[in-house]
Amino acid sequence: MSLTNNIFFILILVVLSYSVYPVAGEVTTLSIATDNTWKTLDFENDGWTSNNYDDSWWKSAEESTWSIESGKGIWYPGELAPKVAYFRNTFEIGGTQILNGKLHVKTYNSDGVAYLYINDNPIEKINYETGADGIDITSYLKPGKNVIAAKVSAPGYSSWALVGTIRYDKSASGQPIT
Repeated sequence: MSLTNNIFFILILVVLSYSVYPVAGEVTTLSIATDNTWKTLDFENDGWTSNNYDDSWWKSAEESTWSIESGKGIWYPGELAPKVAYFRNTFEIGGTQILNGKLHVKTYNSDGVAYLYINDNPIEKINYETGADGIDITSYLKPGKNVIAAKVSAPGYSSWALVGTIRYDKSASGQPIT
């Protein structure tokens, strides 16, 4: 092979390698944690796990002194806590290419159970004994508005905590890739 042919061959390899492996755009990490911005209700309401549900009339969750990482323990406010409480929080994903999402969840009460939902999809049942580390939520996320909801039951306070991260390409355009 001549030098010209070798250079031409190398150039083709370089062009092919860039077309096969896309260059990363503006990767953004969104952190999610339980705190007093979460909404709570003491009875089940139709559609409460949906991202288009109006929770403006729900109460703000009460924060506890215990936490997991940056996620404060939260519960339904008041002197007498219900045995079952419902929680939700919405967040925005501003890109179309969702890279990954993970949650870590823990209930406070030894008899506590939390049922998690993302965008109306049941995800996981968590209890005090096991907790949940690294729940993969990637396939349940979508560009735009999303909701995490939880039904938490326990005798006494229905306290629980959650932390999570979602990574997405903020500069990606076109159809969502999840």
